[in-house]
Amino acid sequence: MLRAVTLFLLLPLAAQAGPWLKQPGEQFLSTSVSYQMPPAGGDVSVNTSLYYERGIKKRLTLGFDYSLTPNVEETGIAFARIPLSKNEGPARSALEMGLGWYATLISAEPVAKATYTWGRGFQRKNNSGWMTVDASLTSRIRSKALLGKLEGTIGLTVSPKTKWMLQLSLERQNQMDELGITITPSFARKLWKNNYIQIGLLAQTYGSNNQSLGLKFALWQSF
Repeated sequence: MLRAVTLFLLLPLAAQAGPWLKQPGEQFLSTSVSYQMPPAGGDVSVNTSLYYERGIKKRLTLGFDYSLTPNVEETGIAFARIPLSKNEGPARSALEMGLGWYATLISAEPVAKATYTWGRGFQRKNNSGWMTVDASLTSRIRSKALLGKLEGTIGLTVSPKTKWMLQLSLERQNQMDELGITITPSFARKLWKNNYIQIGLLAQTYGSNNQSLGLKFALWQSF
């Protein structure tokens, strides 16, 4: 029991919380910007995003996830997270249900999203770490497009001020589209109190003819 409580307390801030719910009144905000360029050259793609969550009750966290690629697309989803696991150990699971919108330059439509998320904290020598797996389905209701995504993250707190992370995501829209693969190694450095800056590399591919490399910068704030 003591080990489980210790692991829970050592769980780090993360760009997204996985299955761990916020305590009532606790808040987390992540703002990020990423730059991607095809290896063969071309226009740089810029994406900005905002992720916010707040603990409402012990077993309820509400949040908002927003992403914008100028002149390409915009997505905003408000969600609720509830726990599925009843134990207080290092492994947790939760369900998220969300509603929002998806828009391009020529159209906009409502979307619905469901996410199953699992996570576990662990201890490695003198360092704490965590791993999460998220499986989600997003439905664009008017066009009937369905986006499936599987995302895994592993992180390690190597010092009181530094965290290392590796994230892998797989996504596919409908059955006939190319499989999208994104690998993001990154590190986060504590600035002050519960504020971190994250810097990472992005390697993304959608088939052999659609590849890009980039950088990601994010600011995490917990309050």
